Amino acid sequence: MSTRPATATQAEIARAIRALVAAGFTHPRVVYTREGVVIEPGPPPSHRIDMPVGDTEDEPEKVLIF
Repeated sequence: MSTRPATATQAEIARAIRALVAAGFTHPRVVYTREGVVIEPGPPPSHRIDMPVGDTEDEPEKVLIF
C-alpha cells in the first residue's frame, strides 16, 4: 500500500466534473497521472455564444487539479 498522499481527492474530482457538466460539457474525461489528475472537457456545448460558428478547437482545454 502506498503512503504517498493523494494528488487530488475524490471530492475535488467530483466538483470539477459537476462544474463541467453544469457548463454544458456532456462527457468529461478523467486522466490519472503520477503528477496529478487531468480533467478534459468533452465536446464543447452547442450554446456557446463566444465561439463563432465553424470555429472548432483542435484540442480541448485541459483542467489540472493538484
